[in-house]
Parts: sequence; C-alpha cells; structure tokens
Amino acid sequence: MIPIHTQRLLLYIARLALICALSLFLVNLITSIITQNRERQDQQYSFSKLLPLATSFVPYAKDRTLENANIIIGWDHAHKKIGYIIRSTGHGYGGPIKLLVGISGSKVTNIQILSHVETAGMGSLIAHSEPMAGRSFTFQGQFSNKSIFDRFSTHEDILTLSGATISSQGVGDGILDAIKLYRRLENVQYED
Repeated sequence: MIPIHTQRLLLYIARLALICALSLFLVNLITSIITQNRERQDQQYSFSKLLPLATSFVPYAKDRTLENANIIIGWDHAHKKIGYIIRSTGHGYGGPIKLLVGISGSKVTNIQILSHVETAGMGSLIAHSEPMAGRSFTFQGQFSNKSIFDRFSTHEDILTLSGATISSQGVGDGILDAIKLYRRLENVQYED
C-alpha cells in the first residue's frame, strides 16, 4: 500500500503535468493562429504588389489553396477580374529560379523572385531590393509594365546584371513561360 502523503504528492504532480500540457496546447494554438494570420497578411501584401489594382485573390483551381496554386486570379471590389499571378520557374546559372509574375491586360505588372540558387554577389542580385549600379531601378523593377509581346531576351530588351547573363535570362524565361500560360488562359493572340 502507498502511503497517503505519497498518493497526494503523485496526484499533485499529475495535476501539475496536466495543467502544463493544457497550457502548452493553448499557447501553441494561439501562436499558430497568429502565425497563420500574419502569413495571410504577408501573402496579401505580396500579391497586392504584383497586381496593385486587385483587392482579393482566388486560386484558379478551386481545389487548391493560395499557397499551392500555380495560378491566382486577382479581383477588384466590383468582382471584376484584374489579372493573374502566375507561379513560374526559369533556369539560371545555379539552378531553378522560382518567381511569381503579375499580368494584367497586355502588361506584366510586376514580378517577385521566390527562390534561387544563383551565385552570391552576382546572379543573386536578381532578387536584390536595391537599384542596380548606375541605374535608378532594381533588376526586377525593369519588368513592371513591360508588354507581354516583348521577347524578354537579354540581347534585346532585358538589362542584364554584370557577370550574370544566364541568371538574368533565366528570369526572362520564367516570365515568358508565365506569359504563354496567360495567353492560353485569356486567348491572347501573338502579334507579328
């Protein structure tokens, strides 16, 4: 037989463990809700930079979430389609360059580099937020309001990063892939 004071001590320890477990569960639950809300706000902000006139965003395929969608439709307050955000991949010097491309009408509204494995200090500047040397815009900024009928070629209409032509063209190729998908979605014919 266990002495009564040992039984009380064990019961006290069990209650304390239960209270601690419940407290950890509640803290985890509250933290995850706050984190999800913050991620949703960050995503909304990111999408609104890609399609500035859109106020809401819906995945193109109804069975997907915004986080996993390859195509996102931007809508305004009147539920008029503003454009698309298309997830695309170009191939740089170091590997894949994953990006989001905002397209509205006949213009690329903006792009966002999601990830890359380009050489630090050279190709990695494709995602840099500061203007390029001697220029008043960022590498990504040159694609804002660019026509979907451009060739997106480093030899014609993309200002390349010095020493990172392959990385620069990889971004251009990713944008072109997104434009091809957009043209199919909207039945946009090629210009001669």
